This record gives sequence, C-alpha cells and structure tokens, in this order.
Amino acid sequence: GLRPVTEEPSLQNTVDWSPDGRVVVSFLLDDAGPLRLVDVETGETEELAGTEGLAGVASSPDGRYLAAHDFGGEADEPFQIRLLEWQTAEWTALEGAQGGMLKWSADGQHLYFGCSDRGACRVRPEGGDVERVANFKGEVDWWWSVDPEGRIVRLRGLHTSDIFTWDLTFP
Repeated sequence: GLRPVTEEPSLQNTVDWSPDGRVVVSFLLDDAGPLRLVDVETGETEELAGTEGLAGVASSPDGRYLAAHDFGGEADEPFQIRLLEWQTAEWTALEGAQGGMLKWSADGQHLYFGCSDRGACRVRPEGGDVERVANFKGEVDWWWSVDPEGRIVRLRGLHTSDIFTWDLTFP
C-alpha cells in the first residue's frame, strides 16, 4: 500500500535521501523553503536550517553533500547552486554554477545541472570551472539524466505530428 511521506499541503518539488536515512523534501508554489527532513517511518519532520528559498535537492552518492538551488531570485535570473556538507552542516555557493535540474555523477566527482540556454553543465563539488557538457537547443522536452559512465541520457518526446519510418524484420 502506498502512503504519503508527508501531509504537507504544498506541492513537493524534489526528494532525496539524507545520510541518516531520512528523506529531504523541497517544496514549490506557496512555500519555497525551508527544506525539510522527513522520517519515513514516523512521519516526523524537521526544518533544515538555513534553507529558506532552496529547492531541487540532490544527494551525492557518497552521502557527503546535498545540492540545492536558490529558488528566490527574479524570474529571469538563473538559480545559484549551493552545497551542504552534511558533516559540517555548512552551506556554500558553487561559484559560477547557476541553474537547476541537479544530478550527480555515479562516482560523486561532478554535480551536473541544467544551465542557461537549455544545456547541461557540470562542476566539481570542491569548486572549479563549470563545464558545458550538452546542448539541448530547439528541444521541447527537458528531462535528462547522467548514466553511470557520465554520459547524458536524454528524453525526447515524439508528438502526434511527427512522422517516422522504420525498417522492420519479422522472424
């Protein structure tokens, strides 16, 4: 049986796991923060300090970091990406890393994010230069992810107005 993890009235944006096995929840619409930690067994929630206006959470595979982006800017401003180091409980802004759609590489060495002009960029969690790794210009559908080898996996919606042919071979 399915059951809700939280009874929050707001729309949940993204969820991911914290190192202690709780769920990190970010919200949209009428409540863009703070992030909340939810115990999936008891349903008890705890606000994550210093996270007002943050959304789009993604935990690193090694459990060391939680990434989120600032949801509080102007509509045309890119979102500043921030990292929480769980052990020190300190948030830092990743210089030059602005965007959303946060994804970690399987080895945790890079944080990928949707960057300006419909593309994917990546940066090391310790900082460094932001690298653009994919362009999605002209595409309508926007979902993408990173496979275990670091390749971009892209969803492309085929609509009813698209026409394709296939060469089929039947046994």
